[in-house]
Amino acid sequence: MQAAHPLLIAATQKLIELRRDCKWALQLPDRCPPVLWFGNAASPKPKVVTVGANPSRQEFLRDNAPKAAAKVRQASDHSLLSYLEPPHNRFRVLVARESLEDIQTSSSLREEIIASYNNYFEREPYQSWFGHDREDSYKVEGFLRGLGASYYGFARLQAIHIDLFPFATVSDFGQIVSMASASLFADGWVQRLVNQLVANLCPQALVVFGRTNARYFRQFIDPAAEKPDWRPFGLGKYHVAHSTQLGAPVVLLSTNLGNPKGFSAKSLREFGSHIGQLIEDCRRTGS
Repeated sequence: MQAAHPLLIAATQKLIELRRDCKWALQLPDRCPPVLWFGNAASPKPKVVTVGANPSRQEFLRDNAPKAAAKVRQASDHSLLSYLEPPHNRFRVLVARESLEDIQTSSSLREEIIASYNNYFEREPYQSWFGHDREDSYKVEGFLRGLGASYYGFARLQAIHIDLFPFATVSDFGQIVSMASASLFADGWVQRLVNQLVANLCPQALVVFGRTNARYFRQFIDPAAEKPDWRPFGLGKYHVAHSTQLGAPVVLLSTNLGNPKGFSAKSLREFGSHIGQLIEDCRRTGS
């Protein structure tokens, strides 16, 4: 991806600034670099970009949410957290004597971090959220297979995942949403980052999961989508419109596809197939 190094440097600088803020210090594990994307951005295939909130702590930590929070409270820092260490790590995790500042100065470290983004689905991805590498997959991959895309590369379209902000946190997004709004969304930082990522990935479409993420996407990323026309499909609702700002169709889904309650693998594929046709129509008509 063009501009990957400058984007990683800028995101790391923002992460360093946040960690100096006492409100954020205990939320941001000190060995976790920014995660700008998940999946093979170097693929020559046309791309579909999926959009979530922020990277899960489980991309870096062995600790679940209650255990991680308890350890942080006990130590008043991150020293007790248990990380996914090499070779079992999903992303490049900082090791002893490495710091966030090293990301800004070391091109070789940045290359390793960027390679871990591109190779994410070739290692041990968080399958309980993204889904498995098979035709009858559930979760997000099941929906994508219906759409003609795949994170794992076995489809016409290469799926890439990004988040509204690229920092893993100890708490879930819902618990830190007011902090994120004040520190990341209100001043346009998130919008600038997402716009740059989309410009570099040049996706055929963007798919935003869940009503909360859709609300933040509408409010801060693409104001033109501020009043969606929600339409039903099975257990879900969707809105599809062409974004002049992003230069691609944007799909808003009411369902969090990482936890698609009530859907079966078959109904997820059917949902994806329906949305795929709407994307094609939107691309053809530009509306």
